[in-house]
Amino acid sequence: MLFKHSGNQFLFADRRLVEVFDEVCDKYAMRVGNLMRALVMCLCQSTSRKVGYADFNFFASGLSGLGIARMARRIKRTEHDNHDRWMISYADFVTLLFAFFVVMYGISSVNEEKYKTFSNSLNTAFAKPSIAATGGIVATQQDPVLKSLVDKRTARLGEQQRKIQEQMKILAIGLKEVMAPLIEQRTVSISQTKRGVVVDISANVLFGTGEATLQPGMLNVLRQVAAVLQKEESPIEVEGHSDDVPIATAQFPSNWELSSARASSVVRMLIDSGVPAKHLSVVGLASNQPLVPNDSPENRARNRRVLITIMSPNVERGTGIEE
Repeated sequence: MLFKHSGNQFLFADRRLVEVFDEVCDKYAMRVGNLMRALVMCLCQSTSRKVGYADFNFFASGLSGLGIARMARRIKRTEHDNHDRWMISYADFVTLLFAFFVVMYGISSVNEEKYKTFSNSLNTAFAKPSIAATGGIVATQQDPVLKSLVDKRTARLGEQQRKIQEQMKILAIGLKEVMAPLIEQRTVSISQTKRGVVVDISANVLFGTGEATLQPGMLNVLRQVAAVLQKEESPIEVEGHSDDVPIATAQFPSNWELSSARASSVVRMLIDSGVPAKHLSVVGLASNQPLVPNDSPENRARNRRVLITIMSPNVERGTGIEE
């Protein structure tokens, strides 16, 4: 017997059926309506009765005794509409509108004079120059004030450059006067470059072969050179150069030591003759900057030399391009 009737309730006849019923309900999560329908039909079939609406009502009233009250229909929670959501969109719109008018106000309050100055500066910097048909003069549209400042600066720089060139020219003339005999013998040359005034002295008249001691006959000439240089405030760079013939002595293991020692000997002589030591510097270049290829004894003799460079003011080192 599957069910038994007790009072107004249907109960399972066997406790094991209750456990099976609970397990089925938990596993398949059957809806309460379908479960009621299946149980009523089983009940009516066992009692040879027809299923009616009264049977469902009667059986529903006894569900609490079956131990499945947890399967009761769940009450759905009704969500209420939020009638204030429009305020969020309205606040966003007002914020964007405020930002728009702030930008518009900022654009409308531009200082016209500063804007024109800035615009003219850009036009001057990026405009392509056009050559006038008559005089070949570069014509550009420039602000009068800016053009005046540029012209003044150009004129000032030109005047400074002219004074520097004049100063270097006077220095070169003074050095040529004291070294005129050696210039005639073509053992000394003096030139004016963008770096300054360069005095090129052949090492053959300054030193013996493989030596760094000054020849006695050159001491008086170097003293006269020092008398001219001690009046200058410009930096003075002394470079030693050699040929590519290797040297390996106890005193000079290579041409690096030989070229550096020869330049140092000239610097010591200039210091002893009154040239401030703070203006002097020594550079040994060995055979790395030859005047001519080292392919003959004559060319090697030309490459063995000492350069004395009196630097022009505000001139970077390494720009020895002759004018």
